[in-house]
Amino acid sequence: MGARDRWLGWTPRQRQRRLKFLVQNARFVLLLDRQAVPNLASRVLALSVRRLAADWQAVHGYPVVLAETFVGPRRFLGTCYRAAGWLYLGNTQGYSKHCMRYERHGEPKQVWVRPLFRGAEAWLRQPFDVPALAPKGAGVDLNRIPLEELLAALAQVPDGRKRQGAVEA
Repeated sequence: MGARDRWLGWTPRQRQRRLKFLVQNARFVLLLDRQAVPNLASRVLALSVRRLAADWQAVHGYPVVLAETFVGPRRFLGTCYRAAGWLYLGNTQGYSKHCMRYERHGEPKQVWVRPLFRGAEAWLRQPFDVPALAPKGAGVDLNRIPLEELLAALAQVPDGRKRQGAVEA
């Protein structure tokens, strides 16, 4: 997924740690009869994406912040994704996964992504783990504590180290 990883600017470690915050739209097909509904595909995509993060959190217990999908340009143009606010990032190299390994099929797919809320991609790009993506109760966001309060709290923490080698002031 070079196009996505370049767009996010991920290092291999960031990719490994944050891939779970992405969800993939593997199939999207509308089987229509003769009466077409204008903009149905983009409306369905937009409504689905709007509730995806909350539904995922409720079922799996952790958030997702970015949806991704692939479009085969020989058969489709990705028009409904563009209309629903998805971003085209580039093409794959023409591989697919079979039995835990990648095989070249020679038909690159278009890569489309959709942040699930404003600023989602910024969270994924951060060099540190963003507290909003951490499990509940996993820690405190030190960026939100006023410096004076933080220093006062740290001053009250006992130092359990031995005095050996300590420099006296």
